[in-house]
Amino acid sequence: MKLTNILKESFQELKDRPVYFVPRLASTSISTAWFVYILSSMDIGFYLASAPFIIFLGLFVPVMVAYMVENNAGLLEGFRGTSKRIGDILLASLAFIALGAISALPAVAGSALLYINGNLIAPVVGLSLSVVLMLAIGFSTYFLPITLLREGFTGGFRKSAEFSASNQREVTALIVFSFLLFGVSAASSGALQTAGLIGFVIGRLTSAVVATYLIVVSPKYYLEKEK
Repeated sequence: MKLTNILKESFQELKDRPVYFVPRLASTSISTAWFVYILSSMDIGFYLASAPFIIFLGLFVPVMVAYMVENNAGLLEGFRGTSKRIGDILLASLAFIALGAISALPAVAGSALLYINGNLIAPVVGLSLSVVLMLAIGFSTYFLPITLLREGFTGGFRKSAEFSASNQREVTALIVFSFLLFGVSAASSGALQTAGLIGFVIGRLTSAVVATYLIVVSPKYYLEKEK
């Protein structure tokens, strides 16, 4: 499936079955506002206190949508059904926190070397390695909501990586697109700040629509397309 077709069909699905998109759009709006606030205030204390909830929300809602699709359920039934998998979602959230900490280590080490001995190359290399690690994590866990629902915590991560590998082109393009949005928002300043922020918000909501669409079609197109 081509990326252009995914974008087109995502918004058609949004028009036809909006109930599946409401939870993801709501959670994405919350996480986007959170990210913009963190970026503008650099409130480390608030970040450390709230990041686990944002990670949990970012997992719970897609799994809820996957449950709704799998069981042809409404919002309330989807919430109740997903709550029964709270253990797997909490474990996956902890795994993401750990993976996030690991991916940040090269950047932290590079910054430390810059501070200690003035090595200007170290932070560049460290940041580059951290970005690569984050991209790899995003790629391998792209289908985690549906695989976590079907396979549980352990099998969910493995299956997600397998399905991402078999759909490399589309998933890579979507992951890179999402990371570019963060970069544009972080780099925008002065006259470009408003334009960058608007583009970031629109892009994040677009990503939410596409990700929800992939959850809707994944049982039929992606996850059952095994050879």
